[in-house]
Amino acid sequence: MLSESYDARSWNAFTGSDETTYDWPDDFNGILGNCAFSSNGSKVAIVGDL
Repeated sequence: MLSESYDARSWNAFTGSDETTYDWPDDFNGILGNCAFSSNGSKVAIVGDL
């Protein structure tokens, strides 16, 4: 389902947070809309075209 070919966007672009990550969460817990969240909700990667 997921692969490195997905376009991972910044966390702060989605939330306005100072934290930025371009990595998939290690504890990936599913997709909500076009956003991939970790199980604790602390990280997100937006996939596909925005």
